[in-house]
Amino acid sequence: EADNESADVDKAKSVYRALEELAGKASRPRLQSRCFVRRQDLHTADYREALTDGGSWDERLVGGARWSRAKAARATLLYGESPWRIVAASLGAILLFTLIYPVWGLQPAPTAEPITYSRVFANGFLLLDSLYYSTLTFTTGPPNYQPLGAGRAVTVLNTAIGPVLISLLVFVFGRRAAR
Repeated sequence: EADNESADVDKAKSVYRALEELAGKASRPRLQSRCFVRRQDLHTADYREALTDGGSWDERLVGGARWSRAKAARATLLYGESPWRIVAASLGAILLFTLIYPVWGLQPAPTAEPITYSRVFANGFLLLDSLYYSTLTFTTGPPNYQPLGAGRAVTVLNTAIGPVLISLLVFVFGRRAAR
């Protein structure tokens, strides 16, 4: 029974691949995209099976790594088919970092008082400074603000995530334009 199911999955992958090619020739990019995503979902299911199957430790580790990568690619990129998911992930990251920076403090100038949540609760507009810092750090690198404490590590993470997501957005637009 497991062999029949595996053969059926392989046939489904082949059918989706053939439909994807036909959709490309017929200038049906949405159908082509849907077939590609469904085929990738079948691959992800195979990786999950390799992870949970009773294989060797190495096979399970490789299956788990592939499954994790595929799940992340589906969640953030829809396997390279959705620029809107990348835009949403980017905005989510910017807002998350906006809320994290006041935990340790963010100093706008060497002589200024740090922006912390105690000050944000007194003046809500200070959160806009944190949003400004987070956006600039995400897109172009840190501005003249000085993060305090563990906020420096958060700044490094923010600076690293920004260019990666922007590059992925360019990749997805290039992939769509190539069709």
